[in-house]
Amino acid sequence: MDSTLQVELKCSRPEVEGFQDYFEKAMYPSLMEMEENRVEAQKKSNRNALLALIPLLLAIAAFFALGFSIREDALAFFSVGALYIIVACIFIARPMRKVGTDIKTFLMDSICSFLKVDYSATDKDFPFKVFKDAGLLPGHDDRALKDHVYGIYKKIAFNLVECHLFKTQTHGSSDSTSTSSETVYHGILITIDYPDPITGKTLISGDSGMFRNFFKGLFHGQKIELGHSGLDDHYLIHTSDEEEARKLLSPRRVEKIMALVEHIGPCALEMAFMDGYLLLSVRIDHSHFAVTSHNPATCTRTVGYIVQEICIIFDLIDILGFEEKTA
Repeated sequence: MDSTLQVELKCSRPEVEGFQDYFEKAMYPSLMEMEENRVEAQKKSNRNALLALIPLLLAIAAFFALGFSIREDALAFFSVGALYIIVACIFIARPMRKVGTDIKTFLMDSICSFLKVDYSATDKDFPFKVFKDAGLLPGHDDRALKDHVYGIYKKIAFNLVECHLFKTQTHGSSDSTSTSSETVYHGILITIDYPDPITGKTLISGDSGMFRNFFKGLFHGQKIELGHSGLDDHYLIHTSDEEEARKLLSPRRVEKIMALVEHIGPCALEMAFMDGYLLLSVRIDHSHFAVTSHNPATCTRTVGYIVQEICIIFDLIDILGFEEKTA
């Protein structure tokens, strides 16, 4: 088989059965058409680079011809030059950036369609506020949600979105200050509808230090331990309803959660039971559904990776056994 047609599927779930045939018949012909667009976009970017270079060279020549000096007019020279380069880079990259967006949208739409889930490039009514109320997110001034995957698996509704949170930081002294926006959170937020009613709030989070732990107890209920060394060693458990929390975190459920922790990693995962949801926050250090190749004819590895990442939500529901009533 042509290597460009072979999708690297590390996921062996039944949902991906037949995907290779689907890729060859339904996706690859369109990708080859998009390859022509990519080649043309690359030519446009090259032409844009040449067009942007000519005014820059003329401006530099005029700068010296008019008697200006880099030593005396350095600030103006470099300020105008930096601004022009930024604008030029946007102009040069525009054709390839559009191709990259088109490829990503096509891949996500096609893969999600095969897996019988839905996709939106931006968040579509994602219940973000409940994560803040649950205590799963740090303080922030701004947010960006993207790549919203949602649907129903084994009669359990779910949402998954990639989230960036930003906070404005002030630097300098009283005489001279500057501000910058820094990322305080980058991760995947997941909601899974819980099959039984939840009246209280139970937060399972990592140790955040004495100060923050104090406020967790103040705002998110009393701290409890379950007598399970794995969970108690890795997490702090706060709840507004201890009786409900102990039912939610039965020994069988805790074993499933520890399997999930092993699957994802204890430093990355925090969770909460609240408002009819199991909420999961998974910190990551990369774009979750990144398309690493702009060449649609050779992006089979990326396709396999996206399939695997979407199937993680199915793994979560299976591991936690949410299709089974908790009675």
